[in-house]
Amino acid sequence: MTKKDILMEVATSLYLLMTFSKPTPSLPWDEIDEKILENTQKKAEAALRMAEPVIGIMNMRTVQDFLETREDNFTISCGVEMVKGDKVRFEENVFDNRNRSCRYLGQRIIYAEIRDIHQEGRDCLFTMRIISTQGVWPLYAGTEIRRLARNTRQARRIPWPDENKRPIPFISANQQRKEASLTAQ
Repeated sequence: MTKKDILMEVATSLYLLMTFSKPTPSLPWDEIDEKILENTQKKAEAALRMAEPVIGIMNMRTVQDFLETREDNFTISCGVEMVKGDKVRFEENVFDNRNRSCRYLGQRIIYAEIRDIHQEGRDCLFTMRIISTQGVWPLYAGTEIRRLARNTRQARRIPWPDENKRPIPFISANQQRKEASLTAQ
């Protein structure tokens, strides 16, 4: 196991400890137990901040997001039809273009949350917040990135709790407008 794997294990354990050690109605907790829980949570947050340069996790929220990135959670194939708020998983090719000749390094899997969508010429530009990455040249959790729709291969998303409340994807809405204008002519 690498240092990053060990620290990731610690962060996951801390999150699970905090989730399952909260008081339940059947068990009476007094002030001492609540203070212990509060101190444990503060120490866990401090440990995550100290480990952030190595593992890329900054707080309990990013640990929770990371735990949601299990492969079997991404059940809906969405292609480029993503909306603001979607948590997506996609693959991208990674190149080292710092020198004159561009060199292919491999592939990277990105787990991210869509923050914003803009029209970029004929393509859509997605602004995303990284949850986690796998593969070559990893990116830190919490980092904001932008990707064109054509560069998000094999995109899958986590289903919304209520799929009926999910907005119409930007690309689908544009296609519907084009089709409507063609039929009107």
